[in-house]
Amino acid sequence: LAGNYYSYSSGHGVLTPPSSAPPPPPLPPLMSPLLANSDHKLTVETRRYQLRNVIQSTVLEVCGRARRQHQDWLHDNNADISNLHSEKYRLHKAYMDLRTEATKTAFFRCHCLVQQRLREMQDAWMIRKAEEIQGYADRYEIRNFFKAIKAIYDPCINGTAPLLSSKGTTFLTEESQILKRWAEHFRSVLNCSSATSDAAIDRLPQVDTNNDLNLPPSLPENIRAVQQISSGNAPGSDAIPPEVYNHDVPCLMAELTTLF
Repeated sequence: LAGNYYSYSSGHGVLTPPSSAPPPPPLPPLMSPLLANSDHKLTVETRRYQLRNVIQSTVLEVCGRARRQHQDWLHDNNADISNLHSEKYRLHKAYMDLRTEATKTAFFRCHCLVQQRLREMQDAWMIRKAEEIQGYADRYEIRNFFKAIKAIYDPCINGTAPLLSSKGTTFLTEESQILKRWAEHFRSVLNCSSATSDAAIDRLPQVDTNNDLNLPPSLPENIRAVQQISSGNAPGSDAIPPEVYNHDVPCLMAELTTLF
């Protein structure tokens, strides 16, 4: 979900609110879980889209649309900065209308004052943030510590790291070459010849086959498993926070159980 961003104009030195973005397209109607469970003719792809729609609507209800996480000293001092620049623009206009030594001196004095106040605001903001982060570190509040750092600097952008070739002589930077090198690496690691003898395998104790383990999970089992997820943890590769599943368990679990 795209966030809304404020823009800072270097020519005017003021913050402008984000333009109103058009509303997103409405979600397709959701199928009732009971109806989904009774209709066995639906394909797996259709059920996957149903699950996606349920998760998307639940995310919008629980988390809302993404907001800008990045913080800086400009936003916290928006009103003061606007007042300073308004005064500077007024004196600049007076100097342009009447070029005298008095108007020139007043404008440049205000210009220096604005630069000084902006540096003071930036330094004060950084000191407050540093004290806040240091307090989290002293109290061993690791979650708040990293949350504050991420709010200032934004999350790191994930990228593909370059690799060396199998011979160690060539530096691979192309994504296709990197993927091919990783495939070569895992083939060599996972396809090693086994040194286990058949006699050792025959000496292993034999147990009865539990056919119940081959059954798909039931709805109560899925609900019980999701209820054990701790809220506040980092989302997985699907980028879905655990709070989404804990918010509306019956509807989501019905779709998951149907998909299984």
